[in-house]
Amino acid sequence: MSGLATLALVVLAAVSLLWTIVLIALLPAYQRTARRVESLVATLESDLRPLLQELREATRAVGQVARSVEHAAPHLEAALGALEEAGENVRVATRAVRSAFGLRLIPVAGVLAGLRAGWRMLMRRSAD
Repeated sequence: MSGLATLALVVLAAVSLLWTIVLIALLPAYQRTARRVESLVATLESDLRPLLQELREATRAVGQVARSVEHAAPHLEAALGALEEAGENVRVATRAVRSAFGLRLIPVAGVLAGLRAGWRMLMRRSAD
């Protein structure tokens, strides 16, 4: 058993020595890879820094626009309400004119207004 244990220890020592030699041989490749990765990370940091700054500024701008829209919404709602009320007033006035003057008088009034505008234009052109 002593010979077998000695043989096992010799094999383990040989494998350990081979493994150490292989690792020492691969060390320069690992160092080159580590330098490349470090360079890549430095490049990414330098390239991403302005991009992140622009992203922060864009986020702030979007926030300001959102706040502006939030502040303008009540004014827009009031303006739309006023427009709706004006439209309703026009409808009421149209109904009142139709009921007061009848449906036949409105087209005649429109034609007369058109003739009057045309007459004025003709007079202006003839005066020039």
